[in-house]
Amino acid sequence: MQKHAKALVQGSMARNASTDEIATLCEGLRSSAATSNASGGADPCPSCTRPRFVPRDVAAHQHEMPGCTSFNLWTSLRPKSPLALQIAASQARCAEQVAVTGMNSFGMGSDFQTWTLKLCKAVEQGKVLVTQGYWIWTDKSRCDELRHRPPLHCYFDKLPRLPRRECASPPSHRANWSARLFEYSCPSLVDDASSASRQAFQAAAAEYLMASLSPWLVQLASMDASTSVFGPAGPPADMITCHIRWGDKDSEMELVDISSYVRAVSKLVRRHALTQPVSIYVTTEDPHALEAFIAAAAGYPWRVLNYAPSVSKRRSRHGPANDAMATRGRAGTQSIIALLLALNARYYVLSTASTWSRLINNIRLRVVDRECNGCTDMVDLRPCDALNLSSSIACA
Repeated sequence: MQKHAKALVQGSMARNASTDEIATLCEGLRSSAATSNASGGADPCPSCTRPRFVPRDVAAHQHEMPGCTSFNLWTSLRPKSPLALQIAASQARCAEQVAVTGMNSFGMGSDFQTWTLKLCKAVEQGKVLVTQGYWIWTDKSRCDELRHRPPLHCYFDKLPRLPRRECASPPSHRANWSARLFEYSCPSLVDDASSASRQAFQAAAAEYLMASLSPWLVQLASMDASTSVFGPAGPPADMITCHIRWGDKDSEMELVDISSYVRAVSKLVRRHALTQPVSIYVTTEDPHALEAFIAAAAGYPWRVLNYAPSVSKRRSRHGPANDAMATRGRAGTQSIIALLLALNARYYVLSTASTWSRLINNIRLRVVDRECNGCTDMVDLRPCDALNLSSSIACA
């Protein structure tokens, strides 16, 4: 029954059926399974449906996609924490006032960080935050058809946009928020002097953002996970994600040496009595960092995994933004896929002085940990608040 159900749904997806058609078919199959009890209590229908927009490279391999196993979460995620729900409700309103901002076009983690500061300000002032303009991280090869939509909508197509067709009338006032923020300006939501308060809003904003993921991106990540990283069996149990931020980060902080990452992984293996061989997913844009970790891990019974497209082809010292420009934004797709793959782990080695590590940790806390009933653990090799950095944006 279950194989037949999946075949029916996948056939519907292949002929480009609408989401409503697939949902109706699923509901009928579930009712039938419940009546006959043929499925043994399992849901006979895959939970993913065909997205409204599917890039050509995804559509061409639609039949090869796995059954949305570990990626179910991202197609059905909804904000659940009180602060994320408050953000979502605020941004879904047909407000009289909107705030229009561009994206900075620096590192992707830094750009999300600045967007978070403006999101907090918008919620505080009762405005809806809308992004407009050019963004170096927009993948021009996949999202060119959407070039008139806001920059974040390539990857997060449920965020607010203009015009707001669901609203009876357009907003009466549009504020220009193009200036970059370096600190929180939303005192009812965040005490800027409190790292715990800042972190709480960051995590809620990350939860809200991930609930807005574009379905095509989740499908592409699922396909790449099966064909290039984990194999058809899916993510390994008890996987450890290790984020290494090298590259040009030495201009802001002392880089964490590879031996520290190896010791941290060993610490998690011992702490949780993990069965060897342990799978270590290394996410980094720096080829030197990946090579150094593989060499250092050679004496351990570990299986090192990596999403190769997210690693820069340039071996000279440079920042991630350079890769975004050189690839016409393709590095943006690759970075978010690498992020989704990283979030299949139960254990994490991070350095939250990096905005990307901070994003991983916030999603871990607000989404992954919640979904697995508090099963995750993290070692922070470079805590953000332990650094003496000149700009408060660094640990915002």
